[in-house]
Amino acid sequence: MGQAPRRWEQADSLYGRDQSVADQRTGRTVAGKPAARRRPTAGRFLTDELASSLTPGAAARQKTIRQYFDHQYDEALAVYDDIRERLGTGPHQEVDDARLFATCSRNGAECLLDPALRPIDGAIRDRLEQMLNAGRDVAEESGLGEVAADIDYTLARIAEAAGDEAAATSILVGLVTDEAKEGYPLLAAISAMRLFWSGIAHGRAAFAWDRFDRLVRALDLFDHAWAVRVAIRARLRATNALFLRGAADDPARARALVKENIAAINRNHGLLSHNDTRDAALTAAAGDILAVEGSKRWPQFAAGPRVAMLPYGWATKTAAEIWEEAS
Repeated sequence: MGQAPRRWEQADSLYGRDQSVADQRTGRTVAGKPAARRRPTAGRFLTDELASSLTPGAAARQKTIRQYFDHQYDEALAVYDDIRERLGTGPHQEVDDARLFATCSRNGAECLLDPALRPIDGAIRDRLEQMLNAGRDVAEESGLGEVAADIDYTLARIAEAAGDEAAATSILVGLVTDEAKEGYPLLAAISAMRLFWSGIAHGRAAFAWDRFDRLVRALDLFDHAWAVRVAIRARLRATNALFLRGAADDPARARALVKENIAAINRNHGLLSHNDTRDAALTAAAGDILAVEGSKRWPQFAAGPRVAMLPYGWATKTAAEIWEEAS
């Protein structure tokens, strides 16, 4: 299968998300190729805690790992807020300062969004959107189209979290236009999958195998941990949809999806966050339920060290119980 243009394989290391922190720790892409490295930021603004040893960019990267890998949201947010305050909204003479402000705005917003109870209230939404709009303005003024698009994606997530389906859909539609696909194809593929599931969740569409298959194959074109993670989770959701639908071809399709997940997890050893561990556990459970290649993966997983990262009690449950609870 062909590869996406190489320039889109490496996202900025500050973009964080759960999907790229493994790359930051290992310094390699999910396929084992060298990861892109940007020069240190030209900004001069350091937190007091890290001033003696880290540049602002290095401080933000360290806290991105704490945010997305360890879920230390408050600790990471304090650093992002400090960097944003010191950099200000510009104008910035150095594009790396603008990039740092915008990405810290987006990562900081996600520190508040991810742990918040759903639906989020209006006050939280206003705070998040204010932070993101400031980052987006700086990104656009500095010609940082990819960063602005990433912020739009987070704005869509905020709208979803607030129960504002119309606003979320409108933003996501803007991220999958032909122009968007040309400018930032990785995000376009991820946004298209999010739109697919949103349509099903809100009754605008039924699960359609052919469309899902096209969307997940598009994600597979990217040598990037974010795309890998989205594809793994999409296959798990699709497996559940096939379980529920029960058409003649659905069991074979579900087994094929689980096999693809097993292969993706085995290929990408850096997927070690809490969410990655949950995905791996669910893949193991689905494999046992569907008798994929006849092996008992869930008992082996439950006996391993990563089980401590799973919800309490999962280690003592059967594969069917795990799958039912998660579904």
